[in-house]
Amino acid sequence: VAVAQVESKETVTLDQAKYVWSTLQNKNSELYLYVPAGKLAEARDYAKVAGITGAKFRTWRWAPNGMVVREV
Repeated sequence: VAVAQVESKETVTLDQAKYVWSTLQNKNSELYLYVPAGKLAEARDYAKVAGITGAKFRTWRWAPNGMVVREV
């Protein structure tokens, strides 16, 4: 079982990390955070400050043929 959260460029914030991402983290499932390309470093910093450990990050962006997701 896994938990996934998809964020937009407006929702990659410290408040989001503290009050949403941290509540999704649990020891029984992995947490996947999908953030817009270009927001990865910011998202990782916010997750660290919020005490989130072990989250797996993916980036996404729109391309002519649809959404491109990259595992990082």
